[in-house]
Amino acid sequence: MKLKDCIIGTPVRVTSTVNYSFAENIGHIIGFTYCYNILIMGTLPHEKWEECIIPLIRFPSGNEIGINHNNIERL
Repeated sequence: MKLKDCIIGTPVRVTSTVNYSFAENIGHIIGFTYCYNILIMGTLPHEKWEECIIPLIRFPSGNEIGINHNNIERL
């Protein structure tokens, strides 16, 4: 999925759970976040911040996790 296709409210499936310790793989997009801790973001030039934006996914359990848009697909 491309970042431009990530619309708030869109139901999605996580296609890669290698880096995640939860069994859930279906949720919906609730917003956007950065893929790095804000302390690391502070060391990057502001021009690079846009490249670090990823969708924030909420799962049925209530967990909210930022997942790279390349690792999700629209349901």
